[in-house]
Amino acid sequence: MNEDLPALEIEKDSIPYIFNTELDGKLYNIGVNYNEAADIFTLDIGDMDEFYYYGIPIVYGYPVYKHINDERLPTTQLIAYDLAGEFDRVTEENLNEQVFLFVVESEAE
Repeated sequence: MNEDLPALEIEKDSIPYIFNTELDGKLYNIGVNYNEAADIFTLDIGDMDEFYYYGIPIVYGYPVYKHINDERLPTTQLIAYDLAGEFDRVTEENLNEQVFLFVVESEAE
């Protein structure tokens, strides 16, 4: 993972909340949620009119919505990772501290 990649800032003190961001030249709404019992963050994603998916888990090192085959979703992926390689999961303590949600553009196939 390249340290020059942009990362989405997750405002943990504001959860649950919704923000918008541009991915692949299109504006998307992203909802951020946290399940304290499971210590897991999830994302909702959609366009400015509707959410397409709710509760997609943020899994360390795995593209958030890669497993969803839907042309409405951006090809640019969101991947939680820490550049130092010290962690292997996303937790409330490390998200946006050492583990960041990187914006990774897909390579042409």
